Amino acid sequence: MADDVAKWLEELGLGQYAQAFADNEVDLEVLPELNEEDLRELGLPMGLRKKVLKAIGGPRATDLGTASVSSPSVMTDAATAHEAERRQLTVMFCDLAGSTALSSRLDPEDMRDVIRSYQDACAGVIARFNGYLAKYMGDGILTYFGWPRGDEDAAERAINAGLGIVEAVGGLALPKGQSEPLAVRIGIATGPVVVGDIVGEGTAQEAAVTGETPNLAAWLQETADNNDVVIDATTRLLVGDLFSYRGMVPRSLKGIDGIVEAWCVTGEKVVESRFEAVRGQSLLRLVGRQHELALLRDRWELAKNSEGQVLLLSGEAGIGQSRLIQALMEFIEETTHFSLRFQCSPYHTNSAFNPIIRQIERAARFERDDGVGTKLDKIKTLLDRDRVLAERAVPPIFCLCLTKPRMARWILRHSRPSNAPSRYSRLRSSVLPTPNPY
Repeated sequence: MADDVAKWLEELGLGQYAQAFADNEVDLEVLPELNEEDLRELGLPMGLRKKVLKAIGGPRATDLGTASVSSPSVMTDAATAHEAERRQLTVMFCDLAGSTALSSRLDPEDMRDVIRSYQDACAGVIARFNGYLAKYMGDGILTYFGWPRGDEDAAERAINAGLGIVEAVGGLALPKGQSEPLAVRIGIATGPVVVGDIVGEGTAQEAAVTGETPNLAAWLQETADNNDVVIDATTRLLVGDLFSYRGMVPRSLKGIDGIVEAWCVTGEKVVESRFEAVRGQSLLRLVGRQHELALLRDRWELAKNSEGQVLLLSGEAGIGQSRLIQALMEFIEETTHFSLRFQCSPYHTNSAFNPIIRQIERAARFERDDGVGTKLDKIKTLLDRDRVLAERAVPPIFCLCLTKPRMARWILRHSRPSNAPSRYSRLRSSVLPTPNPY
């Protein structure tokens, strides 16, 4: 099987990495489970990581007349390594809005280029959030989250992917004669299915899903307006208050019992605690952690008595670390204290500064609709208690929040108190575009 992986890499033009895959015992069964972090550890640069993830996702639709970078025989063997199984799955349907009217105005070759750009943009976002691109259907895309790789936050990943697709497709170059940006309609549903049966032959093979969930996701996509991400009740329950929503009128759906409730996701919230945002007020009583909680309380008492403490709480995912921390926060709630919370995210593994950026955004009270000028003013207000600090720190912190750490470092290196006020004025008056010192 190692030889098959090597052959597959050769077909992708990546034969030089065959030994790295072999050394890490990556075979056909493991191959579909790889994510971007795994490929980084194998030594692949960003461009080649994207290429491999796209190939793992499967071949392109044959109606576009494009060749797949995947090796169908190898990927078929990898797919059959997964037997059909019952599991909870989040299904996303994505459709290019107005494609019929667009195809009537464009030359077929131009329309083909539009579809290819659209599919490439969607595939990149889906791969970033560990989605499984199951099928291209013309200008429609069917994606699974939670299979073949099981993620406890599959519903959250699907919504983030949906929002990312809206942004990515909206930023694509417009075809000739098109004045309005391209738009998509997305439906997401979560529920029990049987997934893994391989149907079709050759490049038409796909992993079929049996159950009500795909039909519900397709119906939600049909009810969505342009650039809307519409989710069902189960998905809404799983993601809690991690996002902001707009309620939709409940409707009945043929073939589904009862009234179907749906929400339109309007954006991601800036939350202090992801744990609290998901669990809300539904926390259960802490059980079986008396020893650990007593240790945390003891260290807190020492810290109150000017004996600084640092604790590392670690363990397998899902055993209750966040719940234990929440119990400690409840214990010290009545005590005067100052809390700073920095949280890493699996969606920002390439940004070492992300926890700091999120903390600054919460402290400055950024809102989702704030423009860059408003954000700059809020950061200045946050730091205005110390004039010198504000003058020197506002520009680099602002650039950091715009995810431009290189520019932030440049400003810090060249920061002098004498020119800080004028530097802030220049930054404020020319927020867009920002000067590029490198």
